[in-house]
Amino acid sequence: MSEKKKDKGEKGGGKSKIIIILLMVIIVVFIAAALAYFFVFSKKSPTSTNTTATNAATTTEANVEENTYSFEEILTNLADTDGAKYIKVTVAVGYSSKNSKLKEELEDTKEDIKTPIMRDIIVNVLRSKKAADFTPTGIDQMKKEIKEGINPHLKNGQIDNVYFSNLVIQQ
Repeated sequence: MSEKKKDKGEKGGGKSKIIIILLMVIIVVFIAAALAYFFVFSKKSPTSTNTTATNAATTTEANVEENTYSFEEILTNLADTDGAKYIKVTVAVGYSSKNSKLKEELEDTKEDIKTPIMRDIIVNVLRSKKAADFTPTGIDQMKKEIKEGINPHLKNGQIDNVYFSNLVIQQ
């Protein structure tokens, strides 16, 4: 009889060990989930915006008779002080398709003097902005600043629109 009591005691102890282990596993999983939630949602997430040339509709209505000149992709810092934030964007400028002299001026590869000047204007406008400035209104203002910065450097006409595509801001 004493052996039977001993066997029952060992079985009861085995079940309690399993319950304790399961409770510990549940507590560890709960703590891990809470920490993951804390780190994911308390940290400032990088702002990422992907746009296409349809963004042009916010500046002015797209002109069917419009040519565009695209610059190479631009990667530069933003003016944020709370951490290094970067912008990567492709910029294109739109102008009247009737202005063939401006087309020649922009696309002249032999005397490609204008492209570095225009890229510098674009980079300076973008570098002066913070990530929070990239709202629809802020983007329209940036496009206006770029257009006003580039037009004085053109001899044979003026650009009418500025288009952003593949706009990505990252920390």
